[in-house]
Amino acid sequence: MAFLFGVGTLQISATGQVFSIGKIQNVKLDISYENGQLRGGTDVFPVDTQFFNGKVEGSFEYGSIELSQVAYMLGGSGVFAGAGGSGTLTISGTLKPHHVQIVFSAVTNGITATWKLQKAYVPNLTLDWKRTDYNLPSMNFICDSTAGNVMTLQQ
Repeated sequence: MAFLFGVGTLQISATGQVFSIGKIQNVKLDISYENGQLRGGTDVFPVDTQFFNGKVEGSFEYGSIELSQVAYMLGGSGVFAGAGGSGTLTISGTLKPHHVQIVFSAVTNGITATWKLQKAYVPNLTLDWKRTDYNLPSMNFICDSTAGNVMTLQQ
């Protein structure tokens, strides 16, 4: 199942602090499971269905962004000194994505829905510079379980 959002806001939580990164567009959140079905004897329909290999993944693009904050998605905490801070992000040959907490918040028909992804990694980041546009980063993300929770939805 996939959830599509037109516009939302994105916040990153690193080391207990929450940083607002900006407004995002074209948000896709995909929740999927693989399944195995057991049939007995001459049964045509399954008598038992088991689910495994569940995953939460998705992608989004920015509409308005603090570009310096993109480093939080790549390097996790400690890359820049606080919200709006400055610094240098160096990608070395051994750098791996750090997990972050991603919070999507959007309003539909006057109801605010907040999706919180507990432990997300960004394995794919695209930075697109067009001649007449600002930098347009887009990212894919995947989620892991933290203490048994992958995601929460609050309305």
